[in-house]
This record gives sequence, structure tokens and C-alpha cells, in this order.
Amino acid sequence: MTTCRKIVNWRTYLRFPPEAEAALTPAARDFISRLLSDVEERLGSHGGASEIKSHPFFAGVDWQRLYDAKPPYRPALEHELDTQVG
Repeated sequence: MTTCRKIVNWRTYLRFPPEAEAALTPAARDFISRLLSDVEERLGSHGGASEIKSHPFFAGVDWQRLYDAKPPYRPALEHELDTQVG
């Protein structure tokens, strides 16, 4: 509930801590900021999924072959509802 409240009230709560500023690329920070914004400025509000897919954060992603790509990590699952970590 707290997380939901912070998302809804993003103007008050959205701050990138110094460690995030150092770790995130400008494209990543812009992507997050443009998803958590007023609908008039929100990424995807005017161009749908294509607007999101063309954001610099996704530069280099081959959307046509995404399902054919080998994931960098594939966890071993015990069953289809397995959510364990490690």
C-alpha cells in the first residue's frame, strides 16, 4: 500500500538517491521519470508502445527477434509458479 501511495503521489516522493544517480544512465532516469508523470507527458500516452520502444533506454533492442534471443540468465524453476530466489 505504501509503494502504491508513493507512485500515485510521485511529485512528492520521486527522488533518485545519490547511489541511483551514479548507477543509472541518463536514459534510464529519463525512462523512469517519463513513466511516472502526468498523463499528458507520460511516455506512451501519445504514441503507445512504439513510443516506449523507441526511447533511448531501449537502444539496441531488436524487438522483432526478442523472443528468439537467449536470455543472459535463466533461473532453474521447480514448477510454473516457482518464485524462489537463488
